[in-house]
Amino acid sequence: MTQSINEQLQPTQGDGDHSDGRGNHGLMVREYEMNGLSPYMSPGMPAPYLEGTPSGMSFSQLAHAFRRRWLLALIAGLIIGLPVAALVWMVTPENYEVQAWLRVGDAPGEARNPSEYDQYRKTLAARIKSPLVLQAALRTPGISELPLIRNEREPIQFLQDEITVVTPIDQEVVLIKMRGKDSHQLVKIVNAVHDASIDKIVEGERGQMNSEKNRLQDTLKAKDDEIRSTQERVNALKKTSRSIDRTDVKFELAQLQNKANSLMAIIQGLDKELVTINTKLDTMEEKKKNGEGPSEYMIQSIMQRNEQYADLTKNISQQESFVQQLASVSKLGERDPAVVRQRRSLAGLKDQLAKLEETLRPQIIEYLNQQTEGGVTSDPRQLAISKQKLTTMLADYRADYDDLAKQVTQLSQDSADIQTYEAQINGALGRRVELLRDVDVVNMKLSQPPRVISLEPATEPEGTNPVFRYMLSAFAGIMGIAVGVGAVVGIEYQAQRVSTTSEISAGTGLRVLGTVPNLDALSQSKAGAAALQGILSESVDSIRTVLLQQSRDNAPRVIMVTSAGDREGKTTVASHLAASLARAGKRTLLVDGDLRSPTAHAMFGAALDPGLCEMLRGEVDLESAIQPTQVDGLMLVAAGQCDYQSIAALSKNLLQEIFEKTREQFEFVVIDAAPVLNYADTLLVGSHVDGVVLSVRRDVSQLRKVHEARDRMESVGIRVIGAVVNGISEVSRRPAFALPSWEA
Repeated sequence: MTQSINEQLQPTQGDGDHSDGRGNHGLMVREYEMNGLSPYMSPGMPAPYLEGTPSGMSFSQLAHAFRRRWLLALIAGLIIGLPVAALVWMVTPENYEVQAWLRVGDAPGEARNPSEYDQYRKTLAARIKSPLVLQAALRTPGISELPLIRNEREPIQFLQDEITVVTPIDQEVVLIKMRGKDSHQLVKIVNAVHDASIDKIVEGERGQMNSEKNRLQDTLKAKDDEIRSTQERVNALKKTSRSIDRTDVKFELAQLQNKANSLMAIIQGLDKELVTINTKLDTMEEKKKNGEGPSEYMIQSIMQRNEQYADLTKNISQQESFVQQLASVSKLGERDPAVVRQRRSLAGLKDQLAKLEETLRPQIIEYLNQQTEGGVTSDPRQLAISKQKLTTMLADYRADYDDLAKQVTQLSQDSADIQTYEAQINGALGRRVELLRDVDVVNMKLSQPPRVISLEPATEPEGTNPVFRYMLSAFAGIMGIAVGVGAVVGIEYQAQRVSTTSEISAGTGLRVLGTVPNLDALSQSKAGAAALQGILSESVDSIRTVLLQQSRDNAPRVIMVTSAGDREGKTTVASHLAASLARAGKRTLLVDGDLRSPTAHAMFGAALDPGLCEMLRGEVDLESAIQPTQVDGLMLVAAGQCDYQSIAALSKNLLQEIFEKTREQFEFVVIDAAPVLNYADTLLVGSHVDGVVLSVRRDVSQLRKVHEARDRMESVGIRVIGAVVNGISEVSRRPAFALPSWEA
């Protein structure tokens, strides 16, 4: 029977790739990567090895994620967006918007300060919604009886929530607006707030200026009274003073001081004479009583009149008091070092006093004796008269001196007071000028028009404004669609499925051996069945060439084809690769190593058993398990009936013996193995092969799982030759030529 290779190797629903019903794809190797990528790496070039996938957000991967799931994403977005838009449309009432405008001018008499002007507008917006203004608006006749206001428990809070005050940028206006269903009530409420804002704000500002004016005038009056009172005190001082000019005052003070100094010298002389007379009288009185030389009392009396003796006596008395006080407050008492030092100082003073007394005593005795023996007048009556005269003169001089001292003091005080009062008057006059200027500024502001005036009151709107409702509903719908699309695309993006061949080498370090076009896309193209057969054959032959040219001396003879997971095209790649080797004249054996989910036998219309499982259990030998296929030079060993015994035998030496026999009878052995991450069977089989080809399916395989599969195989010493990417949707730009059909 004549049958093309394409018909012989058509995949079935039960393919070991675990197809989802869309069919497996033929294999096509391209000389250049899809999407303008660089040519395949040469066999001798080492493949890059990167741990994991590239970090960071990739917009190209997001685009591929959307491409893979655009229909599901759009459906999810519509499922979320349309109900949300409808809900917003239903709950959003058909409202009117009523507006009133206020114009805001510059501060009276001042150039515009942009910062102050913007701050004033913001403050004005806040004051419009203040309870003071809103309460005044509610007191407007008829406003409190409106249904919108009457039905509210807190009318002021209601107005604060519903009224919006806007200050447009770079405009001299403030907008008061309110939304609602009843435009008639809205107009009344907004106009009431509009009028109350003007009344209260303008009234408040003018009230503040009037209060400021009154305060300034009161301060000015108080300042005038202060100046008048101070001036009166200055005038009174000038009248009572003998001199008004400051220079004359200084001269008079100098004269009074000189006169006072002269009187003080006279007083001191009189004091000395009086002391002499008192001494004579005391001496005469003492001698009269005792009838002998000077007594101790006379000696001590005269000695105490000595200035040095009196100073030492005073110092000793003060020192004794200080030592006693210091000893009483110290915790150590008399043992305190400070007390000891002061005691020593006191003893020194007493020694000085004793020495001085020894010096003065002989002199005083000699003096007293001379007074008695000399020719000095000793008449008591004459001495008493002299004493009385000296005492009277001394009292008079002292009185004159005290009077001069009072005059000097009073004159100095009056001069200082006058200077102080005059300084106060000058300061008060300067402050008075400032107050007058401030009063003029306030009067000027009061004469100017108010800063806030009505520009346009609220009026009845001509019709409804549904634009806001449409826009809000459209926005809600768009956001819902965005959420649905974003959720689906985000989940798909996190899966990190393979989109381009460059991701394989960049994300896993594997060398890409070839690409597989999408068979469904090829079948829908204008190329006929013969051209499709040529494309498939050429792609498989290209893979065969890449494998054989890796090392002419050490080309892999036992090749295992596997994948990271299900539905990644491994059975199709293995079957076509085996057929390509057979077409090249190589005696080839295809072994279905996917014992748990075998499908290779169905692609060739062969029996499931006997096969590899029966060989592992020792029920048949290799020759009995081999089945011929319609492809010349290609033999098949099916999987057989799988059980626990056959799975367990994979870890025994029997599998090695089977592969050694296949090497002896066939030039190449291609094994269709189970997915690496599903079972440990693949790792056991892979330990006996020369190399592994990893099948990766675009839009199905996940980079992290491919990377994990490679790591598992390399961890047990299995050589991974490279990867084949299948499912590429683009049709080759090269012309495809039909190949002759193969006969069974």
